[in-house]
Amino acid sequence: MKFEDLTDYDKGIFWGLGSFVDSDGRFIFRHRQRYFIDRMKYYVHNEIYTQKNKGKVQYVLKTSDVDINSFIEHGWTERNAEQRNVPILDYYKDFLRGYIELHSALKIYYQIST
Repeated sequence: MKFEDLTDYDKGIFWGLGSFVDSDGRFIFRHRQRYFIDRMKYYVHNEIYTQKNKGKVQYVLKTSDVDINSFIEHGWTERNAEQRNVPILDYYKDFLRGYIELHSALKIYYQIST
């Protein structure tokens, strides 16, 4: 999977779900709703499994079939990075729709210059 392979909607999901495990070179996607995991499965065809997280079922997809550099080149950072960037796109409507649907909210931090 490369950055260019994904629709803008799926890039929003990737940005919201994707965690890179550097030690084994795999990406992990986890969410309570299978729909979002199925969107990523379309690109890698690996098996989805379930696990419990805080007593609730969570769907998980792991893959080493991600060209991490193609995403980093477009601004991807770890989900827990101090600063998160969005990719440079012509239109953000579908990217934001995917990201917001995934999280059901959008946190925007900005600094007012004086």
